[in-house]
Amino acid sequence: MRSFKNWAIILFGFLGLAACGQSKKSKKQMKNRPINRIFELHKGKLDYSSMPAFYIEGYQSGCFYEILVNDILVFKHYKNVGLSNHAVPINDNILKSGLQKVTIKLYPLGEIDGKNYTTIDPDDSFRLKIFSRDKKKPYEAFDYDFLFEHAVEIPSSVPYFEETITFNAEVPYELEGWSNSQNLKEMDQEQLEKEVLVFYEKYADVIYNQDEEAWVKLVEKREKEYFKAVYYNDKKSEELKARIGDFTLTWIFYRC
Repeated sequence: MRSFKNWAIILFGFLGLAACGQSKKSKKQMKNRPINRIFELHKGKLDYSSMPAFYIEGYQSGCFYEILVNDILVFKHYKNVGLSNHAVPINDNILKSGLQKVTIKLYPLGEIDGKNYTTIDPDDSFRLKIFSRDKKKPYEAFDYDFLFEHAVEIPSSVPYFEETITFNAEVPYELEGWSNSQNLKEMDQEQLEKEVLVFYEKYADVIYNQDEEAWVKLVEKREKEYFKAVYYNDKKSEELKARIGDFTLTWIFYRC
């Protein structure tokens, strides 16, 4: 049975096609492209009193780790080096205001320099920080509010450590996200793999056939929710413009 990895290689292989000539398009044609229409949610003035952007960051010593927000992996660190200033934005993992779940998973380092570390010990450490800033404020005036800080306590040597904590987030939006999703762990895993491979075969065909309209239909719901939670429907956002630009260039690239 073909593995997910093989299909990922095939899919991303399309991204490596050599660039070639393309027909010139008018500004009007470019503006009306399906990709641009994804972000046509709100054309009026934004009326949010604030636009909080939430970030999470981990600091470790003597272990590897994963951080999940509301059961979705947002960051992982499997290298024996310290990290700093690696805050991860998590707004798209927050569906609505209220308590948010954060799961910390710690793993032993394994073999390093001929020595095998098989446990996480009390003298190892992990610390988590969650903070936010208001995107309505000018860049020069960004004030970061530390909302939560948590230090893991490891009482004894263990081969694996997991802890779940919560923090409160107030956001001016609500997303559907995964709230109506099916738990795929309850499915027959071989059947699930077959269905996933069929989907990615179709997805690869969409890209190979340069069917931008079909691609937009596949990603539109996700992109609109991302637009709502991360950019707050702000079409003037420079980050959003860069995202649209990346999508547009990608499809120009495909139309060789």
